[in-house]
Amino acid sequence: MTFDIRAVESADEVVRCHRVVVQLRPHVASAEEWVERWRRQAESGYRLLAAYDGGLVVALSGYRIQENLVHGRFLYIDDLVTDQGPVIAL
Repeated sequence: MTFDIRAVESADEVVRCHRVVVQLRPHVASAEEWVERWRRQAESGYRLLAAYDGGLVVALSGYRIQENLVHGRFLYIDDLVTDQGPVIAL
């Protein structure tokens, strides 16, 4: 099984990710609220990567590149979730 992993860069793509992110963050109830949060967080460097199986988002990572005096430059992962949908036997 192969997945297509790519950056999520448009509001339409963010909406498609809502079904998966809400499994980790159930308090983000609507796709509209999710898009607004993504836009605000993106202003401070928040980015999304999604894994697609066909056209369906099956995993998602929200991250940012940060830098500080203690660690230097590093990758901080805010969110990491895979779809809890049914497991398909191969």
